[in-house]
Amino acid sequence: MTKTETFRYHQNNSGGFVVDAPTLNASEGYVEGFDIYIYASSKDEANRIAESKGIYFDGVRKGRDCECCGDRWYMAWYPEPASEVQLAYEEIMDTQRNEDHKDDEDWMDDWNSPSSHWHY
Repeated sequence: MTKTETFRYHQNNSGGFVVDAPTLNASEGYVEGFDIYIYASSKDEANRIAESKGIYFDGVRKGRDCECCGDRWYMAWYPEPASEVQLAYEEIMDTQRNEDHKDDEDWMDDWNSPSSHWHY
């Protein structure tokens, strides 16, 4: 079985604006703010998946991005350390948990009950 790693793509606001993040299936990865996390067994596979979702590289050279701001997207060169991926995941869950319980007086009762599991 091939080990799956998580590769991060951060969107630079080239030209002073950002574009909509690509849509990913849960098995492909997830989006957090301007960061797109893609699950793959290698950087080459991650970059192919990213390109298939509309992420492009070398935008300045190809005339798509602002020369002074730089490229919007950069290729992945290494997987994210597990601790950083875990922190991003926990931030997503905390945001969702707060939204799910913002009108619920007993929301703390659910705080300690796991809604999902993180496996390494």
